[in-house]
Amino acid sequence: MERAFEHLMDYPWVERLIDLGLGIAAALLILLIGWYVSGWMSRRARVLLTERIRLDDTVALFLSAVVRYGVLVLVIVMALPKFGVEPTSILAVLGAAGLAIGLALQNTLSNIAAGIMLVFLRPMRVGETVEVGGVTGTVVAIGLFTTELRRFDGLYVSMPNSQIWSSQVLNFSRNATRRVEVKVGVAYDADLEQARGLLLETARSLPGVLTSPAPEVVITALGESSVDMSVRVWVPAGDYTMRWSQLNRAVKEVLARNGIEIPFPQQVMHLAGGAAALAGDGGEAPDAAPEGKGA
Repeated sequence: MERAFEHLMDYPWVERLIDLGLGIAAALLILLIGWYVSGWMSRRARVLLTERIRLDDTVALFLSAVVRYGVLVLVIVMALPKFGVEPTSILAVLGAAGLAIGLALQNTLSNIAAGIMLVFLRPMRVGETVEVGGVTGTVVAIGLFTTELRRFDGLYVSMPNSQIWSSQVLNFSRNATRRVEVKVGVAYDADLEQARGLLLETARSLPGVLTSPAPEVVITALGESSVDMSVRVWVPAGDYTMRWSQLNRAVKEVLARNGIEIPFPQQVMHLAGGAAALAGDGGEAPDAAPEGKGA
């Protein structure tokens, strides 16, 4: 058996094959260990950045992702020589590949650049509610390539960073307070001062309303069927939805309770020759033209 093995080793290709096999095994081991180490270092970097350096989650998540990808690139460079690739060849290949990848993946590189700008200029942060690119939701993470959002209906949305960077970002959470505005119309024959006083008192008595800026009620337009008013109050940003619903209900109830009509569009239809046609058929002519109501 030993003689057979020694005889087999006399062939140069056998030795090269064994060396290649050992190199591949070593390279796979390096890649596996590197994959684990990159994840561990990414998690440790996030903990360090958030708990000790006290950076917010937006920057911490982004930098931890940079650490992970940086370690993976280093591991790949370390594994390539095990496949028989010389270090000088690696540099030449990386240079050529970098140029080719840069030309082929322009959109991807623009996503990385946009991600860096989003992290450092911070038009939005993790946990904030924003509207961008026609999508409204809570920011979950800003990564190297994409930004993750969670819509109010629970759906997951992944958007390229470059699309976000080139769009208008409407941030609902950045400021501490928001203005709640409810528009309502009252009939032309209503007492405007009475209606305004009732609405102002209702706005002031709403729970959670801030005194500065003070609540206000203004006439915004003379509509076709109503005098349009706007009830405006300022509330903490986190209470916006609840206070908006409460104010709508309170406005409706106070006007109804005091007999102030909230008019709605109406149509009056006149039937040309309708009376004569009904009389000719033996019916009675109506005293007045019929009226119909519609939205």
